[in-house]
Amino acid sequence: MLPSATTPPDPVRVDVISNGTPWWEVVSSFGPLAILLTAVITGVIAWRNVRDRREADQRSQWWARAEWALDAAMSEDPPRQEIGLGVLDSLAASDLAGPEEVAILEVAWARFLPSEVDGVDGVGDNGAAGEPIVEEAGQ
Repeated sequence: MLPSATTPPDPVRVDVISNGTPWWEVVSSFGPLAILLTAVITGVIAWRNVRDRREADQRSQWWARAEWALDAAMSEDPPRQEIGLGVLDSLAASDLAGPEEVAILEVAWARFLPSEVDGVDGVGDNGAAGEPIVEEAGQ
């Protein structure tokens, strides 16, 4: 039968044979996940950087206070010396004072304490002869 101008042609059947989704489409679908993972990793690294910098700044300030306290402890003025030793005691109890810093402060206590404390010759406030008064941080 010949088609006429008023009748539509018969539909053509097309069979599409697919071997699955191409690999580049599968890989590209993971793009948003990769971006999110990169952002999370970058955020964690930045947070750790800020935390480490803040701790370093706090340690720097701790050491500046320790220098002031050591200077005050070496003073010839007894009230200033007493304040310096008190500040050294507080600094030794700080979380920022590591074992090395506490050891330095213990040497300072032994060096700067007068031989007569509380009216008892050679005995510090903690009752131990010749021992510094500073307690290690964390106790």
